[in-house]
Amino acid sequence: GCDPLTILFTNNSQNALNYAWNFGNGNTANVTSTAAQTQIYSNNTVVRLIASQGNCADTAYTSITISICGCLDPLASNYNPAANVDDGSCIYPFPEVFAPNVFTPNSDAENPTFFLDCKKVVTLELTILNRWGSVVFSKSSSDLINNNPAWDGKINGDLATDGIYFYIYKATGITNQVVEGHGFLHLISEK
Repeated sequence: GCDPLTILFTNNSQNALNYAWNFGNGNTANVTSTAAQTQIYSNNTVVRLIASQGNCADTAYTSITISICGCLDPLASNYNPAANVDDGSCIYPFPEVFAPNVFTPNSDAENPTFFLDCKKVVTLELTILNRWGSVVFSKSSSDLINNNPAWDGKINGDLATDGIYFYIYKATGITNQVVEGHGFLHLISEK
């Protein structure tokens, strides 16, 4: 079981009058009934029960194995590298998208492309429209590290005119969570 593990011991002994428990967790009990015993464990151990009547005694042992339970998926925000049993508690971060509102695709090499800054995103679809609603750029990517969709400010090879453009995006996270958004960007091509 997982740490901390609560165990209820049932004593099924017969023909005995005294019971000496050593629970292996620092607790002991000497009782005269077969009443159930409850203990909490954080470490592996061995439990011993000696059932006796007069000079006759019988001993029983059982092993307690404690697991470190937690999230085993390194993509989760609560990943536990020490865990050896997945307890289903993984929490996956929600994808985040941040968009600039101005870019300057001129020859000064400063801010030459429009792209979305993403965190915890696996796939991204980006569409940019002009003020008449015509698509001037559309691209999808499933490899944001090497291929984040970025508009260079050109339409059919020519630099687009200065002005306000509309963008739409759809970002998909690690466990298929979807974040959609839109906004306006200002293209400034003159120095």
